[in-house]
Amino acid sequence: MREEEYIEELKRIEEQVRKLRLDLEKEREKKAPVDRSPKDKKQKVRRQQTTSGKLSIGDRVRIANPNKGQESEGEVTGINRISGFVTVHARTQRIRRLAKNLDRLEP
Repeated sequence: MREEEYIEELKRIEEQVRKLRLDLEKEREKKAPVDRSPKDKKQKVRRQQTTSGKLSIGDRVRIANPNKGQESEGEVTGINRISGFVTVHARTQRIRRLAKNLDRLEP
């Protein structure tokens, strides 16, 4: 295979993985309809912040406040709807940030 064919194959595989992650997240949400109503105001505010961003697994995001030596962009690999933390997989590391500190990049 030529280099271009490898690149196209990698792009196709990455798209399949992204779709599978989305399907997995949807299935997990269906299976776990647990009542997790907030017990105090702080939790309620946090919950509103995380759901208002509408981030989903597979989205490309820019990190608004990267620490020294950290990447500033990556792909969402996990979302904790209760705590509001989002896991971003950058080139060399995984980074956890609150959803409000992430900006979605347009594809």
